[in-house]
Amino acid sequence: PNSLLITFKIFISMKGLKIVTYRIPTNVPANKNSNCGWVAMLNDKEIGWVTMSFLSNNEILFENAYVDEKYRRKGVYTKLWNARWKFVNENYKGYNIRTYCRDTTVDIYRKNGFEFINPIFLMEYKIQ
Repeated sequence: PNSLLITFKIFISMKGLKIVTYRIPTNVPANKNSNCGWVAMLNDKEIGWVTMSFLSNNEILFENAYVDEKYRRKGVYTKLWNARWKFVNENYKGYNIRTYCRDTTVDIYRKNGFEFINPIFLMEYKIQ
């Protein structure tokens, strides 16, 4: 049986903002290389999301995070973070979480016990 059967379960609702889940595993441990996430919806419009993937050796990778520019600095990312954070803490004790983050989100990671490991470099090349 596929462990990723739950689709679009409402997780949090506050002042019209709903955080819905997608592809949340129904068993622990989750299938290696699978992913899932949380989407912020306001008036049936997607305004942000966070995702994560399950790696080998009891590791989870916090991946993409995005909030539409019009809704930034309004607590949307915090609600998405809290939904994901609650889920991993309730279901994946003993797992290691890794992530890459921007300077705008470093504080939330440090506040939650993450340690700085290495700087990364964003590189870009335009194909001519």
